[in-house]
Formats: sequence, C-alpha cells, structure tokens
Amino acid sequence: MSFTSEADLPCPPETLIDPPPDEEDTVIPPAWSHYPELLPENLVSPGPGHLGSAVLMSHVCQRWRQLALDHATLWAHTIGLLPKQVEIMVSRSKTSDLHVMLYGACDRPDPDLVLEYFRRNPQASSRIRTLIWVDARISHFRDNYCSPGASGLLTQCDLSGLVDLTVFARETFRFEDTPIDPEWGSTHFIHIDLPALKSASIHDTVFAFHNARNLTTLSLQMLDELDRDDPFGNLFFNLGQLLCCLNMYKDTLESLELSSVRYTVFRPFVYDVIAAAFESVDEAIIQFSRLSKLVVRDEFWQPEYLSSDDEGIEDQPYAEPIPLIYASASPLAIFFSFLSYPKTADVTLHVVCESEGSAETMHKVIPTLYGAGTPYCDASRVLFRPDLDEIWIAFYSLPEEIRLTYPEVDDIEVVDPWLDTVFGLFVPEHDTLTHNRRPSLSVMISYGDFPHPPDIVKTLLGDDVDLAALAVRSANEDDYSQLQQFIDSTANPGFTRWEPLAGAMGESTGDTVVAAGAGVDGGREERMERVSN
Repeated sequence: MSFTSEADLPCPPETLIDPPPDEEDTVIPPAWSHYPELLPENLVSPGPGHLGSAVLMSHVCQRWRQLALDHATLWAHTIGLLPKQVEIMVSRSKTSDLHVMLYGACDRPDPDLVLEYFRRNPQASSRIRTLIWVDARISHFRDNYCSPGASGLLTQCDLSGLVDLTVFARETFRFEDTPIDPEWGSTHFIHIDLPALKSASIHDTVFAFHNARNLTTLSLQMLDELDRDDPFGNLFFNLGQLLCCLNMYKDTLESLELSSVRYTVFRPFVYDVIAAAFESVDEAIIQFSRLSKLVVRDEFWQPEYLSSDDEGIEDQPYAEPIPLIYASASPLAIFFSFLSYPKTADVTLHVVCESEGSAETMHKVIPTLYGAGTPYCDASRVLFRPDLDEIWIAFYSLPEEIRLTYPEVDDIEVVDPWLDTVFGLFVPEHDTLTHNRRPSLSVMISYGDFPHPPDIVKTLLGDDVDLAALAVRSANEDDYSQLQQFIDSTANPGFTRWEPLAGAMGESTGDTVVAAGAGVDGGREERMERVSN
C-alpha cells in the first residue's frame, strides 16, 4: 500500500474516554481549561470526556507501554494530576526533578493526599522544582494549607529546591485593620522559606518569602476573578503593605508585575505602615538595583477615584470622586514616589481612563515616574485602537546624538529624515517601520465609551508637554489633526507626523505626513538652545 502524501495517511478514529462528554472528566478537571497555559500541551482537554492527545497505556503495545513506564522524566511532570497515585508516580520518576500540579475543588480528590505524602517524605519534596496550584474553592487555600499548625501542610513541606511557584488562591480576605508588622507590613502574610525560589506568580493571596535570595521574577495579581458589579467583595491589599513586602526583594528582583482593582491607602493608613517599617517616611525609598521590567495593571478602577475613610458616605462607603487638585495623592502616585529603579528599566502602565478627570490624574502620576528613575522622555508615539477601545502611548528618551541634530528649520526635507531617525522609516503601503525604538515608558489606556479619545491623550500629556517629536498611528486622520494642533499650541511645540494605518480615512498620497504648525519657531529655537547648552 502506498500513499501520495502525508495528508493521505490514515488517521485513527477519535477515542472518547468514559465518562461521556456531558459528564465531568474525572482525570483532567474541566476547571483547568480556565488556565490552559498551566498544563503540558498533551494534557489539555478539548472538552469534558476527552483527554486531548493523551493516550491510555492500555491502548498501546507492550513496547510503548514499557517505554512510558520507564520514562522517569515523564512521570516527574505528572505529579499531582492523580492525587491517589502520587507515591507510584514519584517512585517511577526515580531521581528526576519533580514538577507538581495541584487542583483543589470540592468534587476532586483532595490535594491533601499529595501534600501529606511530601510532608512525610522530605527527600522527595526537596526534589520539587516547580509547583502549580489552582484552588477553585473560595477562601479555602489560606486557612487549610498555610495556617500555623497541622492544617498548614504546604508550609510544613521541605520546599528548599523549589524554583518556580504559581498559585491561584481565590482568597477574599481583606487586609483592612490587620496588625502592622514592622518588617513585612502585615501580620497576615503567609510565611514560607524558599531559598531556591527564582520565579513566583501569585494570584489572590500574599506570601512572605523568607531567604528568597534568588527571586528575580515576581507577579502579584489581586482580584484575578473580579466581579465588576461588586468590586468591594474581593481581596484588598494595602499600598503600604505592598511596599514593605517589595522592599524585602529589592536587591534581587529583575521583573515585577502588579495587578489589582486598586490598592487601599486607609485602614491602616499607608504612611503609618511605612513609618513602622522604615522608622521615617522620608527614608522609605525602595531601591531596586537590578529591576529591568515593571508592569502595573490598574485596569478596573478609574484613577481619579480614591478610597474614602469618611463614614458619613453611606451609599458609597469605599470610594468617592475627588477634586482634581488632590489627584497627585492617587495610589499610583504614592506608589512611585517611594520607588527607585535603574534608568534602563522598561515601565508599562495599564489603566482605565473613561473621563478627562482620570486622564488628569494620570498626567500628575507621570512626573513621579521620572522621580523614580524613568529618564525624561522627549519623543512619543500614540497608537489609536478603536476596535479595542484602547490607546497605546510610548515615551522615548532619545540618545544625545539625535537630540543634537534637532532640525533648526521647519523644512520637510530636513525634518522628515530626522523623524525617521527618531521613529524609524515608515512604509505606509505595508504599515511597517524599519525599527521600533525601545520605549522607556508605555501607557496602555482603556477608554470604554469615552466619546473623544484624542482628548484623553491631550489631557494626559498636559499643556506643559515638551516633546521634540510626536508620531500618531491611526486609521483616522482626524485623530492626528487634533493632536497636531494641540502640540503646536503648547509653549514648546515639536515636530509631528501621521502614520496612517490600513483603512485610513480620506485620501492618502502614500507619503508619510510630516507637519509643523505655523508661528511656533520661537518654541523650537528655545529647545535648540537648551540642547546646545
């Protein structure tokens, strides 16, 4: 028998594994599909009742069955999937590093079986290199696995070799009014000794990692399963407690990602927490010596709304709009005012700006980033994505050799090549750039139903903006025109260009648009004088 191509090769029929698709898969829990990135590719189930590309050993020949049984590394990557078989799986893994995956649910075999085995066998638990734990039971993780005493199975295991930790805890515990710890900020953190830990991704709970001398990557995700209709029924984390916690890892962290609906600044008051940990608020500067990537996601809460300590507000006990004059006291501004990081660090902010007020708040936050370490930015690119209700603003710090060649005349023959050195050569017909300069600061804005997105950009930049160059990428030329007029109306206008996206409105000559407003030479001369000095 011969086949003309691989496409003609016979394929075995799809095998359905009992129970049928309308019932729960007792081998791979359906809830794993919520976090598909956590499972090896061959274990991802396309639906209840299937095992994806997994093959039952009873369905293969004796040779392949024996190969699987003797494959130590294979067994080392399946620890925890079948809690009742943990002892067999560990024994078949021989001396391989262990990669444990635990799933907690009321209708699943309890991961206590796995933890109890490792607690009794420290020689096995010390081989654990990665631990992924998803607990679907609300407010169950902390009280049952991390509290002091017999119930704290996780903290009783020898995890001295653990390198990578991922936890989805679904805690709803609120940190308001918890006692202040002078070292960590709160007495309610989960304390655990992980000397080999390099990477941690923690969702909806807070750990205090002791002896984490190798921790380089940390992700703290609060309110991962946020109920937008009831944002106050979830876990709250005090900003002062966060700063104290991060201070313990300041010498090792290279990548930090924070995500929350908001960080509270009251109960306890953020400055009381900081003063207890640092003795003086003036000395509370957290200096990250190795940080190269910082991502802060605050996408669910409008920046101009702050937590309120006014008990007289009955209909909105947790938040109230505040006058813009107090916008500099927003949690984001407070957070960055206590940080210090290298100028080479990439900083990304994800925020919601559904009003000019929230954009004004963000305008007041940006200077605190410059004080923390982000270099002064003298060029920017704005990308409008109306299909996603998003705006992306990238800020660039230009090299000295480019700043010194700032055009002295408003001549397209001179300005166009200079803008190409700043932003890269733009090819309209292909909607591509020859290079993409690394931004020092990126701001991702979700604006929802806000009617005029360019107004958000203008408010965020502010009338005091001082940009040598601005590029606008949009399918709508009106977005560019509004920002061009705004830049030209400022005290120190720079050069602008439109980078039309596919489907740009109006006629296009196919050439890159470079514009500079009339009557603004004085501002440009002032910038050139500053550069020359």
